[in-house]
Amino acid sequence: MKTATALLLLILSASCLAQAPKVIDRKFVALSGTYFAAGMLDSELTQLCIRGGTCVEGNGWMPKSQVGQIGVTVGMGAGNALLAYELRKHHSRFWWVPTTVGIAAHGYGISTGVKYFEWRFVFP
Repeated sequence: MKTATALLLLILSASCLAQAPKVIDRKFVALSGTYFAAGMLDSELTQLCIRGGTCVEGNGWMPKSQVGQIGVTVGMGAGNALLAYELRKHHSRFWWVPTTVGIAAHGYGISTGVKYFEWRFVFP
């Protein structure tokens, strides 16, 4: 009896999994990866700029240390990926909006970091 019940549950769960929409695909991974890469580049350029004495961190909530900034960036990237996953799983057409807004925000941070970055650190 237990074997028949287990087999029935296995068959029902397999049919449910077959009907589940494909949420994580190339677009999802590319967008989430771009968000993560932009965040890491933003925080690293900010750290180099701070060490050079040419700028300060513009976000008052962001930690000043490199480890703190990387931790916040990884946490925000994970939270953003989870939000996009849930939106896409529930068939929202706008699942890509939070990630794109984050990429734009980090893009602004990268642009200001490059603007105030001293290239003497790269080319001695």
